[in-house]
This record gives sequence, C-alpha cells and structure tokens, in this order.
Amino acid sequence: MVLSYFLGTGMSREMEIDIWREGNLVPAMGMGRYGIAFVLLKRNLTVKVWSSTTDFEFLPRIRSRLSESQFSAFLLLASERRKRAIEMGLIEKNTMFTIQDVVDVVRADGVPLILTDAAMLGDEKAPHWVLVNDVDDMITIHNPIAKAPTIVGLQEFEHLCGFEGDRVMIAAFRGSH
Repeated sequence: MVLSYFLGTGMSREMEIDIWREGNLVPAMGMGRYGIAFVLLKRNLTVKVWSSTTDFEFLPRIRSRLSESQFSAFLLLASERRKRAIEMGLIEKNTMFTIQDVVDVVRADGVPLILTDAAMLGDEKAPHWVLVNDVDDMITIHNPIAKAPTIVGLQEFEHLCGFEGDRVMIAAFRGSH
C-alpha cells in the first residue's frame, strides 16, 4: 500500500512477491516493523518507527506458536532485519505514538502504517497493518483485507491502535524528514 502511494501505480504480482520475500520473517509468517522498514528503505524512502516496545512486537504470541528451533530462526532473521534497517537509516522512536504524531506524518506527506488487531476490523484475531491516509475530525484507514476504506472517529481510532499491548507506527516519506 505504501509503495503504491509513492510509486503512483499498482504493483505487479512479481513485485508483491519480492516485497514479501524481503520483509517476511518466515517462521512468524508475517512482517514486523523491521521487515517493513527494510522493504521501504531499500526503495529509498525515509522511514521512522514509533514503538511502545524495544523488543520485537507480539513476541509472546510468536514464541507460543513456534518450536524452539523455529523461534531461534525467527530471532536470527528479525535481528538481521533490525540491524540492516538501522544501517540503512531507520529512525526509531521508542515511545508510544499519539494521534498528533499520525496527523503530523500525514501533513508532512508521509504515509503512516499502524499495527492493529484484524479482529477489530471484522476479521480473525491476528496482528495486522493498516494505512492511514486522511486525518481530520475523522480518520480514513485503508485495510488490505477490506473492499473499501474505513472511516472512524478519533476515539475509535485510538481503540484500534495496537496489538496485544504493542503499539507501533511506521511512517514512510520521500526525501529526508
């Protein structure tokens, strides 16, 4: 979603697969903030991350679903993505983001991705990333599993933010910010 915004065109199936390979932490079957940041940084975007945790997000959930060897592989892959993203210029803010932070990103022509629980949006419980593209009295969310944008009030948006206690926002920008 973020790359489509900055590229101005749809993505090919091949590009989607490349992005999945680059950012996916295979044992966890998904992308955390460092995998997503790596994909965006690799495509010359500036990336800032706000996170309520200094560890990898939703770690207890991942640990409970993997064998010991799979969890070790996950930690190795996640650590590698973190290291490379930081080397590529990732800007980290180990603090809880606010609605004002989201507003500031959108006003600076950035694209915020917010970690949420897919169950909050009508799907099954799972960590899920949504894009915010408009903020005013209401917030417009683009959810890749929905057919149309979701518009929510500020209080409802606040309730949607986070998954199992981890609150993360990834913001991508053109140029330096």
